[in-house]
Amino acid sequence: LADPGHPMSDYFTSTVDTVTGQSSTLAVVGPLRLRLFSGYVAAKKNEPLAKFLALSYGEWMDNATIRYEQGAALAWYLINGSGGRYREAFANYVMAYYHGRAADAGALPRFLRVKLEDFEREWVTEMSKIKPIY
Repeated sequence: LADPGHPMSDYFTSTVDTVTGQSSTLAVVGPLRLRLFSGYVAAKKNEPLAKFLALSYGEWMDNATIRYEQGAALAWYLINGSGGRYREAFANYVMAYYHGRAADAGALPRFLRVKLEDFEREWVTEMSKIKPIY
């Protein structure tokens, strides 16, 4: 998300109300999108998270279909996964990003206060438990 014009930055900034900090639009990430991403995980088509967070706009658009599903699944998990463990940190991240204070690729793990590799392992494990659509 180092590029402010990056499609994922639009998705992230739209998932949390920037005035109240409340998640309000995550309902758009329905079961179909999670099942699609689960299929990509099973097929090992998902991007490693460190690379995913650092993609430029052009790199993102080279494989936008999978990357939008990965972004949706990531945002959904940050709000809902692990019993809501990451929700507040994610809301703080989004607010900081919106105000230009968290645009580097390393910002998300700093806000979550976890090693990116540990978070990714947890997230991908949970996503792989969802029955793929194909």
